[in-house]
Amino acid sequence: MFVLVGVNLGTEYMARHNMAAEYAPEEQRAVFVGMMNTTLAPFCLSGLVAASSATPSPPRVFAVGVVLALAALAVLLFAVRDPRRARAAAGLAREP
Repeated sequence: MFVLVGVNLGTEYMARHNMAAEYAPEEQRAVFVGMMNTTLAPFCLSGLVAASSATPSPPRVFAVGVVLALAALAVLLFAVRDPRRARAAAGLAREP
């Protein structure tokens, strides 16, 4: 269990910062990272809420987690534009 939590946290932190670096314009990158961290801060307490509600029905907590993860995946796939494709369509190249 703890190994899976470690894998989850490691990949989530790495992906979060890489996404901010990829999606944000270079001059606003720090603002994007700050906004992302501020927006996600309340969700850090979601583990405590889930643990307190898991006592009566653990399968229900996992089901809610799966539904929310699928909703997040749908938003990422259908609502977020890939910046590399947008730059390619505009004919812009990313400077290293």
